[in-house]
Amino acid sequence: PCSRRKRHRPHSLEDAVEEAGLTDKAVVDGRVFLSRLDSRERVSLLDLIGQATIGDNSFTSLSSTARELHGVDIGAMDKLSAPHGSLLPIVGTNELFIRRAYEDLHDTILGKFENACTGNETQKHVVVTGTSGIGKSAFLVYLAIRLLAESDDDNPPIIIFHTKRSAECYVYGGLSTVRSGDIEDFKPFLNLPDT
Repeated sequence: PCSRRKRHRPHSLEDAVEEAGLTDKAVVDGRVFLSRLDSRERVSLLDLIGQATIGDNSFTSLSSTARELHGVDIGAMDKLSAPHGSLLPIVGTNELFIRRAYEDLHDTILGKFENACTGNETQKHVVVTGTSGIGKSAFLVYLAIRLLAESDDDNPPIIIFHTKRSAECYVYGGLSTVRSGDIEDFKPFLNLPDT
C-alpha cells in the first residue's frame, strides 16, 4: 500500500533555516547565526534536523516524563516516575529516586547559567565529575527532566543529550520536540550559551 504521509528528510542547518522561513533573520553574509533567533525559532529548526525518535526509545521517556510533570513542584518530590511501560534512559528503570545532592547541584548549575544569561558571568559549560557509581548519570537524567518540565513554550530550553561512546545524540526542544542524530547534526546548537 502507498503511504500518503510525507517522508521527512533530515536537513542541513542551512536548508532548515530556509524551510522555516528564517533566512532574512538568521543568515548574514551567507552564514547562519543561531544567536539571532529566539528560543522558539531555534526549536522550530530542530524539527527539520536529525530524525524523529520512535515511541519505544528510552530517550523519548525524558520528554514524556517531563510533560507529565509540567507544572508540578519537582523540588518537593522524592522520586520521578516514567510513564507506564517506559524506562528512563541511562539508568534503565522506570523510577528515579531524587537525592538531596541532585537538587543542590541543580540549583547551583541553574544559578551559574542564569547569571551567564544576564551577562554577569561567562559560564557556558558545566562538567560534573566524581567517582564511578555516585550517580552522575542519574543526575543528568534528573536535570534534563526537570529543565524540560519547568520550561515554558515562550522560552523552551534546548538540551543535547550525547550518548556514551557514540556519535549519537538526542536533542530536546522544550516539551514539543525530540530528535535524534549524529552530534555533528546539532553542533551549531552546542555553541549557544543557553543550550
